[in-house]
Amino acid sequence: MSYETQDAGLELTAASGTLASARVVRRSARYELHIIDSGTATSPAVARRRLAVPNGAVAAATGPKRFHNVSGAVFDELLSGSSTSRAALSKRQARLRQPFATTDTVRVTEQRFVVAYVKSNRQAFPPGSLGRPSRGAAATFRSLTTAQDALADFVEADPGLTGRLHVIPASEAAASPAVPGTWSDAGLLPVPASEVDLMPLTNGRILIAGGTGPAGAPLAATALFDPTADAWSSGPPLATGRRLHTTTSLADGRVLALGGRTATAPLATAEVFDPASGTWTPMPASMGTARYGHSATRLKDGRVLVAGGSGVRTGQDDGALASAELFDPATSAWAAVTPMTDAARSGRDEAEGRVHSRHHGRSRSARVA
Repeated sequence: MSYETQDAGLELTAASGTLASARVVRRSARYELHIIDSGTATSPAVARRRLAVPNGAVAAATGPKRFHNVSGAVFDELLSGSSTSRAALSKRQARLRQPFATTDTVRVTEQRFVVAYVKSNRQAFPPGSLGRPSRGAAATFRSLTTAQDALADFVEADPGLTGRLHVIPASEAAASPAVPGTWSDAGLLPVPASEVDLMPLTNGRILIAGGTGPAGAPLAATALFDPTADAWSSGPPLATGRRLHTTTSLADGRVLALGGRTATAPLATAEVFDPASGTWTPMPASMGTARYGHSATRLKDGRVLVAGGSGVRTGQDDGALASAELFDPATSAWAAVTPMTDAARSGRDEAEGRVHSRHHGRSRSARVA
């Protein structure tokens, strides 16, 4: 018995098992996962209750999932070979099933499928919230059905992908399918920038706003990456050039650019980007303390906690800050909160939630994994 990575699916052979060549041998073994679910919905009424659909709403029928990922640890163990596969009898049977030397055989490449964007036929990738097995997400799929199941998983993890994806043969993709766990070129930024965050938008694009230019000056330029075309384009500029600032996604899909510093001083101002209109709007109120190198974390109630960083302190040059503030997007108002117990340049020691990481190398090129 031997094991190899396969996606599962339907396997076809010649009619009545008759082959024109006696030198054709195919041997495969699969790990099967059987799931018994006595609570599977059998009627629209049951389906609505299980999906918690409000009365009067119509829910799309999703159907049971037909294939399941085997645990990475389990499958890796199968790949490494079990005691049964190493037994002398198993080896003898393997030789009988594969009587020809590798140099005397021909491997026929089968058609595979990819999930791609309808707009460009470029390969799509699992949304960041989608759990990935330990072996990495599959780049291509052995069967149409498996690829369609993967597409359904993509849409379930990110409903914004609804209607934007389809399944096509890998040979029809606009570019060669990516290899899992590797990097590929993503083109050049319109303006070289460093020390800046990458911010995913609700429309699927990626925003880069501001940052540090090649000469060390703060930038007002922005750039947008379109994954459906693997291309960068210039975006609307910030009202104020800033570096060492934060960009934070708000609950309504807008993006808050906050603080940072100009060429000479820290900033207390903020501005908001609306992906729908493609415009930046300066906020009427500023932070109580100008700061840069801080953290900005969206809380569960939608407010943004800003903590730490560096700024001007009484009687001295810029230093680490212990202060923290809350921004309410609903009112555009700021409120001071209890400071941290210790000053922190990044505010990462005590501020809970997602913390942005910055890219310190200066480069105009971009790559994706």
